[in-house]
Amino acid sequence: MKICTAVILYNPNIDDLKKSLPVYCDETDLVILWQNSLINDEFQLYCKKNYNNILVTGTGENLGIATALNHCVKLAELNDFDYILTMDQDSYFDKGMMTKYMSKIIKNNSMSVGIFGINLFQIIKSL
Repeated sequence: MKICTAVILYNPNIDDLKKSLPVYCDETDLVILWQNSLINDEFQLYCKKNYNNILVTGTGENLGIATALNHCVKLAELNDFDYILTMDQDSYFDKGMMTKYMSKIIKNNSMSVGIFGINLFQIIKSL
């Protein structure tokens, strides 16, 4: 199973982004960072230096979230990914949680499901 992560960037907080990248890079096969605004060269160099599975792409213009996501989905399809995880630039998974999330998807094994998401009510039940 091949999975990639797509993060749409719009004037991101670089420090927050640096905290989320290790989990995405360690637990998925490719991370697509789509620039809906330009990100600085220093951050792009940081990505190239520290990770071998990040693709920084996009026009640097705000095309809107739907257009950006559509571009990322096309990239995923062209590279034969089975799943694409779409994340906000300020969201993250704790280490190991992405693997648990994917195991639930695999156990589901239903071709009729088009989207998976978190169960907000589970958080409430466990309080």
